[in-house]
Amino acid sequence: MDTEIQLNNKETNTLDSNSDPEQTASDSENINERDLTEIYAKLILSNSIVMSKSEICIKLKHVSKISTIRNKIISDLTNDKLLIEGNWFVMKKANGGIGLMKGYLKAFPKTNAPAQSEFANLLSKYNIHLDDFEKSFKKKKTDKFPRILTDSDIKHNAYLYSSELADIIQNNDFLCERVVLDPSVVIQQSTISSIHAKRQQKPKQRYSPSDKS
Repeated sequence: MDTEIQLNNKETNTLDSNSDPEQTASDSENINERDLTEIYAKLILSNSIVMSKSEICIKLKHVSKISTIRNKIISDLTNDKLLIEGNWFVMKKANGGIGLMKGYLKAFPKTNAPAQSEFANLLSKYNIHLDDFEKSFKKKKTDKFPRILTDSDIKHNAYLYSSELADIIQNNDFLCERVVLDPSVVIQQSTISSIHAKRQQKPKQRYSPSDKS
């Protein structure tokens, strides 16, 4: 691609490579409903607002057989729209390109009363109260909003937040009142344009008879 911006699925493919659908179903049935509800709640109430798939796995590493049921857990939460999948991260590549990296953003209700009531009902499916969910956007219980996400909130050293994530936060009333991205950890459009311009200006090597050995 000319812009060198593309979705990198390496992380997803690596983490999914050992998953067996039949084994996943079997193992999820072996975990009782109460324990499974606690696993879902642990993710939903995590103070990590944006997570990569590997970060989710680390959070759940204490759970027995989590490697075989993690895909079901993530799928259930994304289907219920409590985790929103998107290109929330970017990674600078060795060749100067930019790779979009998939991540999971904590869900958010609209600010009108009917929508919040509907969202609260959805959370109740996992035995979670809306007030507790809102508090989970704080890093510490005593913190005040808005919370500023810095490089300490990104668990991969080579990652930055994408402009797509910045846009969704700025354009949502619930998120923009509670979350602010430190500009230093957001990929800027000027950075992307600069990379593209440099690649366009790079002179092509020409073949000449003198190149022959």
